[in-house]
Parts: sequence; C-alpha cells; structure tokens
Amino acid sequence: TQHLPLAVLARGGSLSEAWRELDAWRHSDADSGPIDPDDLHAALRRSPDRAAFAPDKVALDRVLGAPEWCTFPHPTQHRLARAARYEHPVLVVGGAGTGKTVIALHRAAHLAANGRGPVLLITSSQSLAEDLSARLDLLIEDEVIRKRVEVDNAERLAMRIVTDAEGRRPPLVGPGSRTLAQLTDEALRLLSLTTGDLLDDVEPERKPYRHIVVDEAQDISPAQWRLLRAAVPRAHDDLFIVGDPHQRVTDTRVALGTVGIPAVQHTLKVSYRLPQELLSFVVRLRGGGPTTGLVRGAAEMYGYRATHNGERPMIRAYDSPESELAGLRSTIEQWLADGVPAGEIAVGARTTRLVRQAKKALAGLDVRAATFQHLKGLEFERVALIGVAEGVVPEPPPEEPAARARALQRERSILFVACTRARAMLYISHSGRGSPFIPL
Repeated sequence: TQHLPLAVLARGGSLSEAWRELDAWRHSDADSGPIDPDDLHAALRRSPDRAAFAPDKVALDRVLGAPEWCTFPHPTQHRLARAARYEHPVLVVGGAGTGKTVIALHRAAHLAANGRGPVLLITSSQSLAEDLSARLDLLIEDEVIRKRVEVDNAERLAMRIVTDAEGRRPPLVGPGSRTLAQLTDEALRLLSLTTGDLLDDVEPERKPYRHIVVDEAQDISPAQWRLLRAAVPRAHDDLFIVGDPHQRVTDTRVALGTVGIPAVQHTLKVSYRLPQELLSFVVRLRGGGPTTGLVRGAAEMYGYRATHNGERPMIRAYDSPESELAGLRSTIEQWLADGVPAGEIAVGARTTRLVRQAKKALAGLDVRAATFQHLKGLEFERVALIGVAEGVVPEPPPEEPAARARALQRERSILFVACTRARAMLYISHSGRGSPFIPL
C-alpha cells in the first residue's frame, strides 16, 4: 500500500490528502487477512478493479458486453466508490475525465447492495438524471437492488416533496405560482416538520433516505444543499458528493460547511478520458488559476494529467457563417466516412439560433446538435463546436465590474464544459474574429 500515499505526494498532494488516500484503502472491502504470494485466485479476489469472475456463460457474456466502466473502474475510483464505510460526508473533486460520475454510480450501487436504507442519486438537471438512471440500469443487474436507488434532480425533488404534502402539483406560472427557489424553501420546511428537525427530535428512520449521492455538485444551490442535508440522517455514509468547481455553469457558489455538510475532500488529478493534447488545451482555455471551491477557499487545475496522447484540437476560421456551416457538414461527413458512429458525434453551439442553423446544415446526417449547456455531463468520441466567435462566446457581459467578472468566468466555464465532452477529437470553428477564450 506504500505506493498509494507516495503517488499523492509525487503529484503535489498534501500530507493530509496522502493520509486520506491510505485511509480509503484501509477501509475498503478488500481482504485484509494474511497474503499468500503464490495464491493467484486470492490475488484476483483482492483485485476487483482488475478481475471479474463469471460463474457461467450468461454472466461471462454480460461482463464482456458491458461498458468497461461498469466492470473495471480504475483503482482509485474503485477504492473511493467501494470503501466499506465513511464516518463523514465525502467530497470527490476532479477535472473532466477523471471519473467522478463513474465513482458516483458505483458508490450508489455499492450502497444499494450493502447500505442501510434507500439511496438517492441526485444531479443538477433532468436530462442528466435520465442519463444517470440509464447508466445505473447497466451497472446494477439485480432488479431488487436497482429499485433501492432513486435518481432525480434537485428541483424535481423539491417539487415532489411539496406535491406530496399539498396533494397537487404547485403551478410555476399563473395565479398562485411559486418560483423554484420558493418551492425549495417550502420543501425544506415541510421536510423539517416531517422529520422533527425543528424540534431537535431527529430519528434516522424518519428521514426519506438513508444515503444520498450527489453528482455535478458545483451547480447545486445553497437552498438545495440544505434540502439534501435535511433528507438524510447525520450518520456514517450519509452524503457522498462529486463535482468540479471549474465546470460550474451557474452563478452558484457555496462552501459545504456553511450548509451543515463538513465534507472531507479527495482530489482526482488523472484524466482517463481526455488525451493530453486536449487536456492541455482546455486547461489553457479555462485558466489553471483558482476558482471558488466546495470545501476549501479555492480550487486549481494545475497538476492535472492524462493517461494517453491523441489528436490536437482543430481550430478552423471561415469568412462567413455560410462557409462555416458548409465546413461543419464536410467535417461531419468525413467523420462518418471514417467509421465513427453517428451516436458518438455531437455538435454544440452557444445559442439555440446557432443550433437550429447547425441542424439545418446537417439535415439527413442524424447526429446530435445542442447548446453547450445541454452537452453537460455527456461524452462523445468527437465533438464539433461552431460559432465560437467574438461577441458570441462570450456573450456581451454587463458593465458593473464584479458582475462582469462573474459573467466572463461563467462563459469561460460553459465553453470549457463543451470542449471536454470529446474523448478523441475536438473541432472548433468561427466566422470573423474568433473568441478571445480560444488559446493561441
């Protein structure tokens, strides 16, 4: 086990991070008994992140046909997700491609199989919740265990609590309507009454969930965090949280300690999805300097590395929007001719107007086109981003200095998120002057 803390120190981690890495291994469900160096079977049993046992052909076919992330998470991912017990809330932060969502999915599956009650897997939007639910269906074969995990987004959770209490779905428009923020506050009040929080009479069995796993934590609002805190008892394995402050696409900033979640942070520094060329590009695009963290005062991107090399991002400048769209179609046609499945190609743009233009230009090619924000949380082999031009990315910011700085940082993060959806190849185009965010 000596290589675990030494690896943390070698990549610039602190002594406390090294101790936490070692602690996570010590509390894993690996066999801690005497080790016989000649017992290959026992060695394989101790390495579930690198070996899978199939009792019959049906199980073998399932293992061979499942995505690699289902069967063989990387060792660090496996240790964090399969730790037998955490005595405190856990926060896992890491850059794009470090496997945060894989860890969240495996942790939810582990808690469903070995935990002490219902599990809630929560994320920041409905589209991401649907994607997580589909991936969880692949990961958990046992239907009984799968039913122990609910997948939702924070806004729908609040809506559901209020609807159950009032007997009808509250309107969001028209007479008597309430905002989503108001519904979240009302859901917290109702949940606190139901579980006895206001009377300081908390009983764990009165909470709706025993374990909560949070994905895309950087875009959860303070009020939503308070709701999640109230929905689970303060006990071991209560909250397991993953996120990346550099991928924040909302103006939400919160220190978890201020909302009653004293999380201990684990940091991932290795990107398994992005090639080094793309990782270096997006770090320069986003800026490796500090941003507001979820536990500590600031989080930085310096020190991230990839496990493999690949293609450099392609930057294409065109004389007109028409020629840019023609270039997009030519590029996508070439990718399809190269044998890339249409489902592994995505086209992104900053505005819905540009998305409509892209769809029209790509008529008949059956590839996905969406705004940058709607690509969040997804991944594709190849991604093309169009309209990355001055005046579009970023959108014109407000004049007030503080608001201007926040708006520009948010715009930079949105472009960063879109770029990091690519696993193998990234294509960026613009007509006229390119965005000032594009690294030279």
